[in-house]
Amino acid sequence: MAIKRTKIPEAICIVVLLAVYLTTMPPSLTWAHDGSDGGDLVTAVARGSLPHPPGYPIYLIVAKLFLKIPWGDPAWRLNLLSASMMAIAGGLVVAAVRRLRESIQPTVAICAGLCFGLAPLVWSQALIVEVYALAVAFIATILFLIFIDAPMWLIGIVWGIGMGAHPSIVLLAPLIVWRAWRNRAYGLIEVALGAFIGWDLVFGPLLLLQANSASPWGDVSTVDGWWSYATAQIYRGYVFGAPFDTLLPKSMMLLRAMLEQLTPVGAVIVIVGWIALWRERRALSIATLATVGVIVAFALFYNTVDSQVYMILAMPMVGLALAFGLSQIATWLSGRWQWGSVLILLLPLLQVVFFWNGIDLHGDRTAMNWAERVLRDAPPRAILVTAEDKYTFALWYVHDVLALRPDVIVVDRDLWEWKSYRDMMKDLLKPELSLDNLARDLQRPLIDVGAFP
Repeated sequence: MAIKRTKIPEAICIVVLLAVYLTTMPPSLTWAHDGSDGGDLVTAVARGSLPHPPGYPIYLIVAKLFLKIPWGDPAWRLNLLSASMMAIAGGLVVAAVRRLRESIQPTVAICAGLCFGLAPLVWSQALIVEVYALAVAFIATILFLIFIDAPMWLIGIVWGIGMGAHPSIVLLAPLIVWRAWRNRAYGLIEVALGAFIGWDLVFGPLLLLQANSASPWGDVSTVDGWWSYATAQIYRGYVFGAPFDTLLPKSMMLLRAMLEQLTPVGAVIVIVGWIALWRERRALSIATLATVGVIVAFALFYNTVDSQVYMILAMPMVGLALAFGLSQIATWLSGRWQWGSVLILLLPLLQVVFFWNGIDLHGDRTAMNWAERVLRDAPPRAILVTAEDKYTFALWYVHDVLALRPDVIVVDRDLWEWKSYRDMMKDLLKPELSLDNLARDLQRPLIDVGAFP
């Protein structure tokens, strides 16, 4: 049986990526690679509550399955979730490439999948408790469904459900609309209905089923509360909210970040690949480029310091262009040396050599050491007040999930202004009081954890 008719290339990519991810994965919770939200996510999954909006209900469901793994602490198990989903995404990129061009060499497809998975942004998010690995796996799945000519209603449903991993998957609209329009006149109706059904299922019953205990982030028991939470109302001001004078430096930062993903050599190969795709499948090249453009624009105008992480959503499309470029180079090399096409595997090897030290977290315990020290050194029955997400979420995890120092109470100063948060804390504190009055009224020491280096 010809190797291209088997799943061996996909399996090779998944196994290699998973091995790299497991070797470089942190032993527990980490702040590295923009991972400060990890403590909130793992605490919500462990407590059966909702994390920060919009709740990521599909992530919560998958994460609960991974928490049943009988080894490692809860944060490590969710690190494993990210590693597994990103490795699968790499395999799906290989599958999509092979389906898009059936004549492509297996070595080229494997190389494209490995280069995708070893890009620093992809690799870093594969190691930590975050939602992006699962979101990227959904994007790769949608690409594969598009290239196997799956029914538009199915693509729509997967698209809608995928928004439960991260709502920014909606940015795939240009590519999906192209596929629907190419299919037939009512393809747009099919995909829209499918997406609505998928989104409604995920953010309706599936989201509400996850709210088994009070959440600090909102009350979904009312229609207004549910809508505000499911549509992430508190973050809407960030969308297209970047000040005008930051756009040029952010543009340079995003351009540099994109060039760094595959090494400069890989970036040139991507350009070659997009030209080849333009010549072979012009409409598809326009649709993928438009999708990447929409994602880049969203990352540019989203007003947060870590908005470059949204570039990860474009990486599966970049992987397709890379595959076309690698195919051109492999054909040229194989015409000159018998094993010339194998030389393209040097590209993922270069990524490993260049990026390993900057991404490797296998010994990182910075967040855990800090949280354990703060809790260990806190006076008996103290109220620990935090004012920064990474500190709050790390203490939530170590205090609430690992049950270290149950005598103390962790309070986020900013969240205390929210009624839903005060209601959640009402069994421990008096929600009608200010934090300073709480300490006096309850006769507990009030400790600002910002004083802990």
